[in-house]
Amino acid sequence: MDEVDGCLLNPAALSHGSLALADALRSMTIPVVEVHMTNLYARERERQFSLTGSAATGVIMGFGPASYELGLHALAAMIAPARGRRKRT
Repeated sequence: MDEVDGCLLNPAALSHGSLALADALRSMTIPVVEVHMTNLYARERERQFSLTGSAATGVIMGFGPASYELGLHALAAMIAPARGRRKRT
């Protein structure tokens, strides 16, 4: 974890039922951005929630492949201030 500044994640179907993945995300001390190409709220009822999303710093969904680009921009914006506060060795 000392070599990673952030996490961009598309958990796909795991977002709806993986408590283990959600717990793993909660244990991370870096920003986590969850992305989905589709809008979960427009999907089937059983897919309209995200266990992992509640553990993420932020969630971007519904913009197709652009969701990844938007997620990276958001992640970079969160990481930049933290890099400025780090001790240089």
